[in-house]
Amino acid sequence: MSYRQIDHTGDLAVVVRAANREELFAEALAAMTDCVTDRSSVGCSLARRLEAEAADLELLLVEWLGEVLYAFEVHREVYSRAEVQIEERGEGLALRATVEGELFDPDRHPLK
Repeated sequence: MSYRQIDHTGDLAVVVRAANREELFAEALAAMTDCVTDRSSVGCSLARRLEAEAADLELLLVEWLGEVLYAFEVHREVYSRAEVQIEERGEGLALRATVEGELFDPDRHPLK
C-alpha cells in the first residue's frame, strides 16, 4: 500500500505516493476505496471504463475521484484496482481508466 491516512480537521486526508502519475491515480482509487470499506473484501467481478478531463493534474485528480464517488453512489459499485492512462489534450489533460470491482454489498463491505 503506497498511501496512508493522516489526521485532518476536515472529513478525510490521505498521502499517496507513486512512481508516476498513472500509478498515483490508481493508488488514489485504492485509498478512496479503503476509506469507504476494506478494499481487500472487494472482488473483481465487473469492469467499467471511467473518463475525466481537466485543465491540470490537481483538478484531474478531483474529477477522477468524483467519477469514482459517482459510480459508488449511483451504480453502487466499489473498485479494488484501476489501470489508468493520462494524456495531454489541447490545453488540459484527459484520463481514461479501466476499473475493476464489484457491486457494493453491505454484508461484505461494511462502511467505515
